[in-house]
Amino acid sequence: MSRPRPIVIHCTAATTMSPTEFAEGILDMDNWKTFKGWGPLPGIKNAEILERTDEIVGTRIQATNGDGSQHVETIVEWEMPRTYLLHMDGFPNPLKKFATHFEERCDFKTLADGRTGIQKTMTLYPTTRLAMIPLRLIAAMMKRALSRHLREVTSSAGA
Repeated sequence: MSRPRPIVIHCTAATTMSPTEFAEGILDMDNWKTFKGWGPLPGIKNAEILERTDEIVGTRIQATNGDGSQHVETIVEWEMPRTYLLHMDGFPNPLKKFATHFEERCDFKTLADGRTGIQKTMTLYPTTRLAMIPLRLIAAMMKRALSRHLREVTSSAGA
């Protein structure tokens, strides 16, 4: 039996921040608390660096969610000013029954007006075909949460 296809969501924004300025927000643990979630999808209450590497790739961050659950995010790609990629795993129940991991990619481009265009892509990897049902609901909430968060972060910089 083949593996179920991942679920992919996208959101975009434009900002006056440079790609590096935007991306470096990941390394400021206070910024993580600005992710508010959506509906029953919890926001992030706290984040701490478990391991920090000089080259950034390999840096591991533990996020504590508003419901008390935790997960780990690892920076697996950091190519500024073009892109970065986070790998999320270590999910609690029941999420770990539905998803093996998530990936969040952020791609940057310079727009005609000189601002930075940002595209965030979240890929959710289901454990089974049946797990795709609840994971699609989670993906819908995640898209709303990511879109709102991206709007708030970019507008605070004078988007």
